[in-house]
Amino acid sequence: MIVSNIQFKVFIAFIFFITFIFSLYLSPFHIYGDQEHYNEAYYAVRSESFTDAWLKYTSIIYTGEPIHFSIIWFFSSLGLDKNLVMSFSNSLLAILYSKYLFDKKFSILLIALILISNYYLLTMFFTLERTKFAFIFFLLGLIYRNRFFYLVSVFTHSLMLFPLISYIVCKLFNFNNLVNSRHMKRISSKSTKLGILGLLFLGIFLYYFLGDHLVSKFNSYAFINFEIYQILIIFLFSLKTALNRNEVFVFFTIIIISIIILGGDRLNMVGYFAFLHFGDLRKLLFKQLILLLVCFYFIKSLIYVNMIITIGG
Repeated sequence: MIVSNIQFKVFIAFIFFITFIFSLYLSPFHIYGDQEHYNEAYYAVRSESFTDAWLKYTSIIYTGEPIHFSIIWFFSSLGLDKNLVMSFSNSLLAILYSKYLFDKKFSILLIALILISNYYLLTMFFTLERTKFAFIFFLLGLIYRNRFFYLVSVFTHSLMLFPLISYIVCKLFNFNNLVNSRHMKRISSKSTKLGILGLLFLGIFLYYFLGDHLVSKFNSYAFINFEIYQILIIFLFSLKTALNRNEVFVFFTIIIISIIILGGDRLNMVGYFAFLHFGDLRKLLFKQLILLLVCFYFIKSLIYVNMIITIGG
């Protein structure tokens, strides 16, 4: 069914409203886990100077990601209630997610099913606060084809470094026609030098701001790979349904290695989104696998919401 832009705008407005009300209702229940630190940080930086607020923020969150800090410092300083701010950002994330899928020719019904069942969206709504803002910027980059937003997403949460590296590797070495050729396409020496130089500067910049944080993540999660089966299943699904299997192979290889080193929960979220990104809607199997995952993640979502209401996180 062909959907007009007006119909989609009505759908987007409905998604925004429902997500906002749902978030506003459920947010006060989520008081434990990561939210203990996020709530403390939000109100601790209120009325503080930028420098003093940064010191308080890093002492509570134990990280040095500057974009998330700037966001909460700005809205906290305005005196806005945190649940109100986060409910609005949840709605923004939901409509950007919908917009991206709609641009990829997903039907409104399929988008609605993905949103309702999306366990990973829920965790970003209520638990993974930095990841939520990072994903908002990442989606803005995808929708508007703006590399600046990709970079901002990395400095909002270092998690986004891994899909960004995967994307750069795919584009830098041009894997598009590997199936039909025994060799990769040649890339210009200028593109190669610029790409390597860009990666070098990005690495230095990230190490300066996030080095200690990434090392602590490695020490905490190294070799904890009991969730890797999930990403392997998504990887196989993507290989079967993707238009370009070479990009899928390269992307997921880097993500799987990252999961083995750093742990799987947040990066599995990236894997699920990549499955939706790479999939070819012309293949019936792709739609069937989406419905299968919708059922699986809907059950996980119900368990997650029940945990928020009953035990606070």
